[in-house]
Parts: sequence; structure tokens; C-alpha cells
Amino acid sequence: MSAARATPTADRLHEGRKQGKNYWHALEALPAKRRTRARQQIALARRLSRLLGDDHDLAMLYAR
Repeated sequence: MSAARATPTADRLHEGRKQGKNYWHALEALPAKRRTRARQQIALARRLSRLLGDDHDLAMLYAR
């Protein structure tokens, strides 16, 4: 995400989305007790992934 902040291209933001999605799935794989404590991080990672996915979709639509 630091690269995307420096130069926010569609490809860099899409890479950030993929990393956020990987992070959220890793948190969901935690044991139940630890996952409960990570619930807010999971929600934030999902939201970030969704927003970056929307941005990527719009960038692809604009390119066409």
C-alpha cells in the first residue's frame, strides 16, 4: 500500500486489494477466541478490499 500511496495507479491499488483480502482471510483462519478479538480488523480489511475492488472496476470501465 505504501507504493500505491506514493503513486496510486490502478495496478498498485489492485495489488493492495489482493493483499488486504489475503490479510482478512488469514484473520478468519484464526482460532475462534483470537478471531473474536480480531473482528474489527477483519471488518476493516473487508471494507478496504471492497472499496479497492470498486475502484479497480471503475478504472477498468474507464479504460474501455
